[in-house]
Amino acid sequence: MRTPKALCAVAALSTTAIVALSLSAEARCAYGGCKGPIVGTKVNTSYNYNTVRHVENVTRYRDIYRPHPVVNINRIVTVTRVQPVIHENRITRVHNRTEALYETRHSARTEMLPARSVMYGKTIQMGGYMPAPRVNTVSIPWRRCRTSPDITTSSTPNT
Repeated sequence: MRTPKALCAVAALSTTAIVALSLSAEARCAYGGCKGPIVGTKVNTSYNYNTVRHVENVTRYRDIYRPHPVVNINRIVTVTRVQPVIHENRITRVHNRTEALYETRHSARTEMLPARSVMYGKTIQMGGYMPAPRVNTVSIPWRRCRTSPDITTSSTPNT
């Protein structure tokens, strides 16, 4: 029976010693007096490294503006055509008398034709990467004038 009592006594004594040593170690390190490990302790330090790659997608823009001037012409052409109108009042008087006339009469007349309008234009391609200019030409039609039956006019203008 001594053996179990002895074992209990040894266990109680060892527990008391371990608690006393740990309390003294805590008391010694409580106010910054702990300078290193307790004598007799072996420290094994192992490091595990993990490399984390921080990926950042960055888009940087650099805007360059190079204007190419293009001349867009909206041309409105008002064409005024002048056609002379001659109002002629012919009066024929007949005098019935006998007369012998021996002479030669020459007569000439000049007729006015409608005026003709001629326009010229051309496009020159200068090359390069410039877009071609856009030209809009609007022609306003002329109105037909009433003329006497003796003057001949054409219904379409000569160009």
